[in-house]
Amino acid sequence: MLKRFVPVAFLLMFCAPSVVSACTCAMSAGSCNQMWKSGQVIFTGTVTSKLTVTAPATVEDAFMRNAFQFSVSEAFRGSAIAGQEITVYTGTGGGDCGYQFNVGTSSLVYAGVYNAKIVTGICTSTSPAARMQHIIRQLHALQKG
Repeated sequence: MLKRFVPVAFLLMFCAPSVVSACTCAMSAGSCNQMWKSGQVIFTGTVTSKLTVTAPATVEDAFMRNAFQFSVSEAFRGSAIAGQEITVYTGTGGGDCGYQFNVGTSSLVYAGVYNAKIVTGICTSTSPAARMQHIIRQLHALQKG
């Protein structure tokens, strides 16, 4: 039994990596300055609601199955404006790198723009705002130059 398993496992791991879809964060951000450069849209906001996208338009959109509505508190970069309601798309978690926001929680969000949608995931520096106060102070400083 084991003699059959090893060759099959080898073939799956090395010959068919495109068949397997899993999350990997090969390039994680380190310093605040690196995070600043990596985020097209950076803001703090409170999650006001969660929606599930039922029929993704493309295969790439399948990794954006959840949509979270945010009330923006502070905007640091990009298209977010304080006081605005915006939607951020992400996966469901697990192998699609989706970030799981909680309704009513304030978060510091680092996002990109893909197909005119604001998207984020676990490979960004997105985190609850309460744990990121030191980064928020640094973002204020970076914003001022």
